[in-house]
Amino acid sequence: NSFCTLLAVAVAQLYFKMQDTSGDGPADAAAEQLEAAQQLVAQELERGMQQLMERALGELDRLAARIDKVDANLEHASARADQMGECRRQSAALRDQVASARRDLLLAETLDADRAIATAGHQPDV
Repeated sequence: NSFCTLLAVAVAQLYFKMQDTSGDGPADAAAEQLEAAQQLVAQELERGMQQLMERALGELDRLAARIDKVDANLEHASARADQMGECRRQSAALRDQVASARRDLLLAETLDADRAIATAGHQPDV
């Protein structure tokens, strides 16, 4: 929008300079006014661009802060996931130990029963 205004001022300035070839008169005064207007437009455009850059930098800073926060949350979640994985590994190891102890107990009961039967078979009848 400011660029269009700047371009319009430059075109009008060129038009007035082409109309007045004498060097003095209303066209020269208008050309000077247009040149002053062109400088003002250029200054406003520069100021607007500076404000836009400052807003953009502010938005980028806010976005970077949000990204840092998300990164921290992900780091925390990752640590929690590592803890959960370790708990699962420990749980699986305990489950294996319980299953092994159960098998050992069943085997011991079976051996005790076999011994009892074998011992009963060797006892004299009363």
